[in-house]
Amino acid sequence: MFFSSKRKLIRAVDSLAIYNDKGIVWSRHTSDQCEVWRRERMQEIENLIAEVGTSSLPQEFLNAVQSGDLSTDGSGLYVDNLKEHFRQRR
Repeated sequence: MFFSSKRKLIRAVDSLAIYNDKGIVWSRHTSDQCEVWRRERMQEIENLIAEVGTSSLPQEFLNAVQSGDLSTDGSGLYVDNLKEHFRQRR
């Protein structure tokens, strides 16, 4: 099945939020493994941002990526914001 880059971005951000919320505990990762996993997800997210284009994304989201806040957020806030952002642009 084909997913757009926007959809893949939402899924990647969601996956990261779930991991930060409960996945770290469920996976029983060490702190080093946790950092590797987060770094890999952030690289995937940054690649998807490049595909989608920064001009198509909310500044708040881009700021969270830049500051590193996205890599540790477990609230799902950025997933919800992205979904709403893309819904408004249909």
